This record gives sequence, structure tokens and C-alpha cells, in this order.
Amino acid sequence: MRRKNLLLTLWLIAPIAVFAGLYALIFVTQDKEKLMADAKPIGAGAGDTGDANAIGQWLAGRDPDAVSLATKAKRERLMISPYDWPGGVELSIPAAAMQGEPERVYLTLIYEEAGRFGSSPMRLDEDRSVYRAVISSEQLGRGKRFVIAGSLPSSEGGGYVDENSSALRVLTMSPVLPPSDADVSEPLAVHLPIDTVYDGPQP
Repeated sequence: MRRKNLLLTLWLIAPIAVFAGLYALIFVTQDKEKLMADAKPIGAGAGDTGDANAIGQWLAGRDPDAVSLATKAKRERLMISPYDWPGGVELSIPAAAMQGEPERVYLTLIYEEAGRFGSSPMRLDEDRSVYRAVISSEQLGRGKRFVIAGSLPSSEGGGYVDENSSALRVLTMSPVLPPSDADVSEPLAVHLPIDTVYDGPQP
């Protein structure tokens, strides 16, 4: 009987424990410097949906503070670092920045951790004459510098070279003004108007 009584007690306490947990989560969310009150209200009666949006973003695996920052930048027309955009980035460069017509083009992110890299293929958009690639927010959190080449790069003499030993230009992204209709959960379009991906004499 004691075991049955214990199970019955736990069964009765469970709903209260869940409610207390949600209440604590809302309280912790309110104790942030950047609240999700900036988030756009959605649905009937959504005059003040900040806390609900914060929990939803948290459950979706996104940082509520980053979403709030991006939402504020959209609404108030403020510059924001692409590295802070919760939906990641769709990066593009002029096709002319690549010499000739390489069979493959790679964007290689240089991680903060020494000796670690992450490469993604870039695809040619013939209509816009650009190469583009999507970089997730998780990848952007690992490093802020990158190189672009027609091969996987290697480090040499404190810099980076392609398979032909041509020195590559180390690139980074500057703050941009996000479109007012941009979706913070989608990649932010960022174009780098560079003339070449090489550093020094071109091959």
C-alpha cells in the first residue's frame, strides 16, 4: 500500500510541478537585459506575447536574446552584425572575384579554436553573377574569419593558400542594415563586393 500511495502522490503532484517549472522559466526570461517584448505579436489577443515568444524561441533551439536583438534592428532600422543574426547568413561574392571558371568553390570558415576549419560549397547563381553559400548561426559562432577558393585551403606562413600555393585573402563581414521584412529565423542576405579572393599577385 505504501508504494501505491507514493505513486498516487507523485501522480497528483506532477501537474503542479510542471506548472511551477513553466512559471520559473517565465521568471528567468523576464530577468534578461534584452526581453522578447520586442517580438512581433502574432494571433488574436497577442498584445503582449514577449514571454511566450521567448519560450517558443528557446524550445526551437534559438537564443531569445539574439532574436530580440535582430527584431529590434529590423524595426528601428539599426545596423547589426551578421554574426548575431539568429537565422544564419546567405553570403555572396561577385563571380568575377574568382579567376576563370573554377569547377568548385569553397568557403572555409576559420574557427577560433587553433587548427580547426569548416568548409561549405558555394554555388554559382548565373542570373545574379555571384557565388553564394548559406552559413548557419552555429557555424558563425565558431569563427568570424573565412577564405574563399577553388580548392580546400591550407595554412602556410601564418596565412592561407589554395592548391596552387596562391595566397588567399582573409575575409570578414561588417555590420549591415537588415530589411524590415526579413525573417529572423531565415538566413540574412549579405553581399561582399570584393574584386578578388586572393591576397597579393593574382594567379
